[in-house]
Amino acid sequence: MPIYKNVASQKIGFVMVDSTDFATPETGISPSGVIRKDGGASAAVSNTVSELTNGLYVLTLSQGETNADLLQIRLHDSGASCADQFLVYHTDGTTKDILADTGTTLEGHLTAISGHTTSILADTGTTLENHLTAISGQTTSILADTATTLDNKIDSILVDTGTTLEGHLTAISGHTTSILADTGATLDNKLDSILVDTGTTLEGHLTVVSGQTTSILADTKTALPASLSGILSAVDSAVAGPVASILADTKSIIVDASLISSTIDGPVISTLDRNQTDIDAILLDTGTTLENHLTAISGHTTSILADTTSILVDTGTTLENHLTVISGHTTSILSDTTAILTDTSSTLDNKIDSILADTNTISNLGAGSDSAILSTIDHVVSALDSAVAGPMASILVDTANISNLGAGSDSAILSTLDGPIISIIGNKVTSILVDTGTTLDNKIDSILVDTGTTLEGHLTAISGHTTSILADTSSPDGIQKNVALSNFTFLMVLSSDGRTSATGKTITATISKDGGAFAGCTNSVTEISGGLYKINFTQAEMNADVVTLKFTNADCDQRTIVIHTSV
Repeated sequence: MPIYKNVASQKIGFVMVDSTDFATPETGISPSGVIRKDGGASAAVSNTVSELTNGLYVLTLSQGETNADLLQIRLHDSGASCADQFLVYHTDGTTKDILADTGTTLEGHLTAISGHTTSILADTGTTLENHLTAISGQTTSILADTATTLDNKIDSILVDTGTTLEGHLTAISGHTTSILADTGATLDNKLDSILVDTGTTLEGHLTVVSGQTTSILADTKTALPASLSGILSAVDSAVAGPVASILADTKSIIVDASLISSTIDGPVISTLDRNQTDIDAILLDTGTTLENHLTAISGHTTSILADTTSILVDTGTTLENHLTVISGHTTSILSDTTAILTDTSSTLDNKIDSILADTNTISNLGAGSDSAILSTIDHVVSALDSAVAGPMASILVDTANISNLGAGSDSAILSTLDGPIISIIGNKVTSILVDTGTTLDNKIDSILVDTGTTLEGHLTAISGHTTSILADTSSPDGIQKNVALSNFTFLMVLSSDGRTSATGKTITATISKDGGAFAGCTNSVTEISGGLYKINFTQAEMNADVVTLKFTNADCDQRTIVIHTSV
């Protein structure tokens, strides 16, 4: 319930709890309060705090105390070991003031809200009935989990807010009358429009409400209070005539159910589960809307998928095809090597002897022949560099976002690089062989002789590099499972204000593995300085997928930390 600006006799409810466990209600105390308005000086509140029941207290604010945009209230009791209670309110002006300041009308806002609601239902493929069913299920679950009943919850809310059910009904009636007057409409017309838009009848809605009310009363083993029964009876009498008129006016209306049929989308569910106030504040601070954020995310996702598809289309291959090509090249090289030795009826040793004899002839060509040969090789290498540079730059640009794809992105990069480079190098090699009137077998023999190496040596080096790359890229990130963790650091603060660093304290450390019971840690906590402490965890303590740590001290706020280990 909001606090209205410059309005007298508004009540705020709060709970005072024990400072040791922050859970046990403190009863029979006399808390005092101080208030700060719009960041000004603190002043004692004018009215006395009174206890309602079981640690629940209420404070009535004067008109002057609410005459500010920001209220900061601190409730404390110096004579008891209870935690201070801090309350912050942003006061709310009247609806007419807001409409005047923004140059809008209530009818305009209602029309916009109706449009947004229709759009959300259409975009997410859901219906209003599905949302109500989900809310009903969640409410039943909450009541079951908290071992309470709806009557108790309603009673507690009325006590906390210092109001009555009759008062709320009167306020709702007043707001409804005001809205109808501002929009120049009647309740009959509004109900007709709602029933037409949703493709339902008032009789159907009343039947559903009646069934749910009966179910709630049966589940909670309660009955409607006499006063509420009287109110319902009066409502029935007042509504009977308009209902008959509405049913008569709408009985022939048929609405296409597809106008409101759809399913709930992930972002809408996430928004319902969050704290709405925090979301509004974030959107206000960043000057954006939820729709814009969803549009941006959708755009980024589309762009990533398009880049990935473009890379595969540009290379005209798939990862499986690239692996097949590489396997084929390897088999071909081994086959060619065997064929060369077979065709020449020689061995690798004989080839080396022949190469040495050939190069001895080259040395007899005269001074400068070695330099001429090296110059030719340099020219070939330079041509290869120039030919590869452009495609390589394009490939790097195309694959800049591949790292965001997660597992398997390295395979996608290899897939992208393989086709263009092999094609370019293959064309250049063919051209060089044609220009020099030689064969690949002869060139390979010459290269091995010139570099003083063997084919087996190169294959051994490639194998070593491959093993090293696999070892370097297989190291997991994060905190490792089943590996001892040393010098784990954390901060402790005093519970008196929740922010002052706690120094010189003896901290108790307990651990839970994969949701199991908490147990004391093997090693003790030691202080570093300034409220920072550290602890060493054993290998056995880290042998879990989820490790939950709890650090406590009677004078400090409990520090709870959850670690998800990596394999």
